[in-house]
Amino acid sequence: MEDWTSVLKHPSFKIIPEPLQQNAQNKVSMLEKAYFAFEAIKIANDTGKYNDASLIEAMNDNSFIESSNYYFERGYAFKNMDKMEKAAKEFFKAAYYWSQEPLCRFHLAECSEYYNLKQAYGAGRKYINIDYGNSKHQALLNSIYKLTQKIEVALNLKSMGDIKAEQKDYSAACKYYIKAWEIIPNSEELLWKQIDMLTLLKKEEQALELARKLVKMPETSYTESAKKFIEKLEAGNQ
Repeated sequence: MEDWTSVLKHPSFKIIPEPLQQNAQNKVSMLEKAYFAFEAIKIANDTGKYNDASLIEAMNDNSFIESSNYYFERGYAFKNMDKMEKAAKEFFKAAYYWSQEPLCRFHLAECSEYYNLKQAYGAGRKYINIDYGNSKHQALLNSIYKLTQKIEVALNLKSMGDIKAEQKDYSAACKYYIKAWEIIPNSEELLWKQIDMLTLLKKEEQALELARKLVKMPETSYTESAKKFIEKLEAGNQ
């Protein structure tokens, strides 16, 4: 931001073409907005207070900033606000600019396991075989390795469940999804798979119970699906 501000103040700025002047001014305005948003988010992450009005405004800021720190802080805030899918998207952006930092991928994997196991596995797998020669990094990589191992087992069970579901053996499919979910109990994806199978098996009460459980979990795209499912079943029972 300082570099762009110095451009605006430079004596020769007024003689450059007007479209370039406007571009520079727009860039500074966007960076200023993003900077204040970043500061509000950083304060929230440092203090653990996520209900401030300025933070809510900051989290709604969609400025495109080429900064790993900006996206990492946004991801960390969303994660602590139990908005896992939004958090994962921010950690993914942070990892793009901070490609050799395993911490981004660890948070990306942790958040992704709530709604996309395949994405979570890919995020963790990338750094398993890297030797950073640093005890702090190595401890983190060990955590990533353990998480990725669990996800791999769950994905294999999920694949078996998907095969059984395609064969219309919904009872067997549900059993595989349950086994996978017992390994990754944070997975709303696997919980939704169970709800789907139970519905096909005409076990609406059990499906409804799981849907109510799902809506109490951290927010993902499955949250809204579960809410609509509950509304539909409850309306049909009246």
